[in-house]
Amino acid sequence: MEEAPALRVAITLRFPATGNSYKSLGYAFRVAPNTISLIVPETCIAIIEAFVDEYLQIPDSVEGWKQIANGINERWYIPHTLGAIDGKHIRVWKLAPLQLQESLLLGPVGSCRFRLLVHLRRRGGCRL
Repeated sequence: MEEAPALRVAITLRFPATGNSYKSLGYAFRVAPNTISLIVPETCIAIIEAFVDEYLQIPDSVEGWKQIANGINERWYIPHTLGAIDGKHIRVWKLAPLQLQESLLLGPVGSCRFRLLVHLRRRGGCRL
């Protein structure tokens, strides 16, 4: 059975927002956990592909970088700055039988126009 796009987006957004397991989300949305394990990555990839050109633009000239620096200076009065970097650790529990905990490192980078470049890494430095 093909899930409705609105349901796929709701499940995908609920997963990182709450930190709930696929099993817990399965109860909440009445969708099997193995289906949710397919929905979340597929929907994330679709979101990235849909918005990559609009929101993940990297300047290709010196003037583009200067516009970003000027925008940050005008908005927050921080000269010679190209963006802001933050980090967040997200704890993830592996499924049985091990029940070990891992973490994802979320590293957003923002410019003066609130455009974000998000970089995810697993513990140990392997890129997602």
